[in-house]
Amino acid sequence: MRGRGLRVEISRERSLGSRIRAARQQRAAVVVVVGDQEVETGNVQATDGRDNTRHSLPVDALGDLLAEAHRERVALQW
Repeated sequence: MRGRGLRVEISRERSLGSRIRAARQQRAAVVVVVGDQEVETGNVQATDGRDNTRHSLPVDALGDLLAEAHRERVALQW
C-alpha cells in the first residue's frame, strides 16, 4: 500500500477492539483487519470510516481501489 503512495499505520498492540476504536477516534478513512484467516484466504475485511460499512475483498483489489480514489481525489466507491 505504501508503494502506491498511501499512508498506512500498522498496530499490533492492545486488543483488536481497542485498535479499531482508536482508528475511529482518529477518523481513519478505511480500517483494514488482517488476521490469520485473511492471510490464508488472501481477502481482507475493510471498514469504511464514513458509514462503517464492511467490505470483504482481495487485498490487491483493495489496493487498486484505494490508490485510484487517492489519485483521482474522489470518495471511495466500493
